[in-house]
Amino acid sequence: MANRRYLGLSVAASHWWHLVAIVTLVNWYSAGGPGISPLTKLFGGAGFVMLGLMAITSNDASQRALGRGWRRLHLVGIWVVWLDFIFTYSGTATIAPFHTVMTLLFAVAVIPRAAAYWTR
Repeated sequence: MANRRYLGLSVAASHWWHLVAIVTLVNWYSAGGPGISPLTKLFGGAGFVMLGLMAITSNDASQRALGRGWRRLHLVGIWVVWLDFIFTYSGTATIAPFHTVMTLLFAVAVIPRAAAYWTR
C-alpha cells in the first residue's frame, strides 16, 4: 500500500509504450490490414485516457487541488481500465487458454473491491 502510487505510475508508463506500439502497428499495417474496430477504439481509447489522467494526477498537489474529485477520477478510472481488461481477454477466452485464465483472474479481482465497498 505504501508504494501504490509508484505501482500505478509504472502501469501507466508501461501502457504508454503499449499505446505507442499499437499506433505504430496500425500505421504500419493500415495499407490493407483489418484495422481496429470503432468499439475497440472507443473503449480502448477511454482506458488509455483514464490511465493518463490518473498518472498526471498522481501527486499530492493534484490530490489537494481536486479534493473529492481526485478520488472519483481514480475510482472511475480503475473501473474503466478493469472493464477494458476483462472485455479484451473474455472476447477470446474460448479459444485461448491464457485468455481464459486472465478473464477469470480479472473477474475474481473485483471480489475484494466489492467486499470492501459493501462492508462500509
